[in-house]
Amino acid sequence: MKDLMIHLDNSAASDSRLQVALQLAARFEARLTGVFAVIDRKIGAKTTQPSDEVASLIEQAEASFKQRTAEAGVEQRWVSRITGSGNMMVKAVLAWASSSDMAVLGQHDPDASVATPRDLVEQVINNCGRPVLVIPFAMSQRTIGNKIMIAFNGGREASRAMNDAIPLLKLSNDVRLAIVNWSSKEEGEYAFTENDVVDHLGVHGIDVKIERFNVDGIGIMDLLLARLAEESMDMLVMGAHGHYGFPHLFKGSSTRHILDHMTVPVLMSH
Repeated sequence: MKDLMIHLDNSAASDSRLQVALQLAARFEARLTGVFAVIDRKIGAKTTQPSDEVASLIEQAEASFKQRTAEAGVEQRWVSRITGSGNMMVKAVLAWASSSDMAVLGQHDPDASVATPRDLVEQVINNCGRPVLVIPFAMSQRTIGNKIMIAFNGGREASRAMNDAIPLLKLSNDVRLAIVNWSSKEEGEYAFTENDVVDHLGVHGIDVKIERFNVDGIGIMDLLLARLAEESMDMLVMGAHGHYGFPHLFKGSSTRHILDHMTVPVLMSH
């Protein structure tokens, strides 16, 4: 990973996810692109200039971003995209995420006053074609990626997420492969097995421990979250499910449940 992107805004949680992004950028010697994007209702048909309040926020955020990247010894690039609607903001963040190795976004905070679309994270995950690392708005941990759990059910999305996470997995001290409601015996003699997954990761120098979960419905997601806490895991890797609907809602109850209740950073790929 040599080209990381982070969405920034004027929320308190923005600072926490920047700290995570700086750790990762330093670890991989990667460039970090800061994309400051919020909605400014002043922007519309009559003007494309942000309000004085938003212009001040941009100036402060840019100065802070450049100072912190310099202190961390991280190469940086700064971008601001102020739009007049949620739809345009999603498109702006999506464009930058699509041209990165990995995007770092923040979990939606229902109590925050920041003007960002509720479905920003889901839409970017589902459409950028890149892995997205989502940071909890109430994140308190100081480390990331030392103990990683992979939620794996044999599906395309899970395989994509696992392989997108390989650079992170290679640096982890503890990797767990959580087999979720998957029995390869039911898929025919040519199906790949959990041993094939372990072998594949082993080629990359990744040693994994297998755990199995068999629970119906959303209950499996709660079980995963509980297990993460019990084992002090500091990252979850999983595939994301969903598609555009009307009015552009992200569908996929398991994915949404994790995004709503996450307590550790989650790397998702679609």
